[in-house]
Amino acid sequence: MKISFLQAVSTLHSHLAGPVSSWTWGRIHFRAVPSLTQVASLGYGPRPGSGDSWTVDAADGFPNATAGPSWRFVMNLASDQGYGIYPGGQSENPLSPWYENFLPPWWNGLYEPMLSRNQVIHSPATMTWKLIPTT
Repeated sequence: MKISFLQAVSTLHSHLAGPVSSWTWGRIHFRAVPSLTQVASLGYGPRPGSGDSWTVDAADGFPNATAGPSWRFVMNLASDQGYGIYPGGQSENPLSPWYENFLPPWWNGLYEPMLSRNQVIHSPATMTWKLIPTT
């Protein structure tokens, strides 16, 4: 176990150099958000993967991850308030200002407030409209 540990530290030192206190997950692990069309110029990244001393950002691929837990959601059951975020935007049109509008907050670990259950129930979007032909 001691030999394996020393080999791991030696390998990390060759990749990261500098003092151990400067070693971060994001210096050896990157995240990329590829375009659904697989056109490289419409994708984003790579950028350093997030994580901290206790939690790494699990993703598939090393060192450059292109798949993993992209949708993030937190729910406060006491207040019925949820917060969520996903990478990209609300439009699949690269010319739209909403093509990448959620990407910066997603990269920075921020969330957007979601509608509560009560707000959804009373939302005009959940109302039923009945069309009655005129004669």
